[in-house]
Amino acid sequence: MKLQEDKILERFIDELKKPVKNSYQLYNDFVLLYSSNNREIRIKMKELEIQNQNRFSKYLESDMISIETCSYNQSDYAKPHSYIYDSEDYRNREIYKFQMSKTCITKELYQLYDKSYQNDYPSDSPVVDVNWYEAMMFSYWIGCRLPLEIEWEYVANVGLEDISFENDTMLDYAWYSMNSNYNIESVGKKLPNKFGIHDMQGLVWEWCLDSIELDKNPYLIQKYISYRVCRGGSFYSFLEVLSPTYRYGEKEIYSARDLGFRVVKSEVVI
Repeated sequence: MKLQEDKILERFIDELKKPVKNSYQLYNDFVLLYSSNNREIRIKMKELEIQNQNRFSKYLESDMISIETCSYNQSDYAKPHSYIYDSEDYRNREIYKFQMSKTCITKELYQLYDKSYQNDYPSDSPVVDVNWYEAMMFSYWIGCRLPLEIEWEYVANVGLEDISFENDTMLDYAWYSMNSNYNIESVGKKLPNKFGIHDMQGLVWEWCLDSIELDKNPYLIQKYISYRVCRGGSFYSFLEVLSPTYRYGEKEIYSARDLGFRVVKSEVVI
């Protein structure tokens, strides 16, 4: 077993160095290595985490916003067009202190991870056409993770608690079907929410860490662990889809022109 883990570690490190990365392979290797009880493997993984932290400090730390520990009850912040889940467990949750990126991850930043990534959009536009594995492994590479769905919703929902969720208001906060001309825009051009975070409604859908669960989502017909939560709507979306509680999911291998992600960082290991 040790020999096998050593080979997986070697492959994992080599893959991280490649300009074109196989994020599906990286993710599966990461899961195996992270759960290893081998002392040498754990030491090496800790060394890699230090490298990731250095990247975070250099490229991203100044663009993170701190969110304090709190209790969140979804129904306390219901708005027009809101979707309230049936699960009582979901409605009342403790959220532990974390940091969230002010904007979605940009094309420019993502290209530091994957040098093969190209499109015709501006460098400060959100990275798009990335699947869940690619979003996950970029997040690891820069010392972060994808947001839990409850974290994402709290920041999006409470962040707009004093804002009327109507077209006249949301035009100032979001790129969506009413003002985007169905084109992608640069990040951070619309007003931030009360936490100082931009573009949580519209612009691009955002991957979350969680898998979709049927009992929390009456709008999805099928239940597969390979479906991951996407939130926020996009420049294609109608106002109703921009609701902070609107839920949607896609397969982990799915990518699209209007699907990106942002990252979070906390002391809790996920």
